[in-house]
Amino acid sequence: MAAEPVSGDIWIANRNSNSITVVAPSGALVRTIFTAGEPQLIANNGNMWVTCYSAGKIQEFSAQTGALILSVNSPDGGPTGMSIGQAGNLYVATNSGYVFGIRTDGSTFANTNIGGDHIGILGEQVDSFVWTANTGKGFIERLQ
Repeated sequence: MAAEPVSGDIWIANRNSNSITVVAPSGALVRTIFTAGEPQLIANNGNMWVTCYSAGKIQEFSAQTGALILSVNSPDGGPTGMSIGQAGNLYVATNSGYVFGIRTDGSTFANTNIGGDHIGILGEQVDSFVWTANTGKGFIERLQ
């Protein structure tokens, strides 16, 4: 779930129906957006980014209209962690142990297999490093 700061709309992932429900602060339905498959995480960097687990994609939607802007394939496995860094880059982790970045233009970088599974991620928000919580290995690590 994520809030759009200008309108205050709340974006809610509906994993089992492959959709996002957008609700106004009043509780009124704004729109329903259909995704590539099993949306889990939502992040906002001016637009709304959604991880689509079963489709192995990360999709960017317009925060104002809900229109699909970009769809990026995960390098391997379903995306299970997502964070926005200081430069607006998106950092994504997958269930098969990959960590990679997505620039605001949609190009990817730093595709690294760190092993483990079901990794959470925090990108550049604390100390200019990317941190991961690796449940497959049972520890937290800092990536360079």
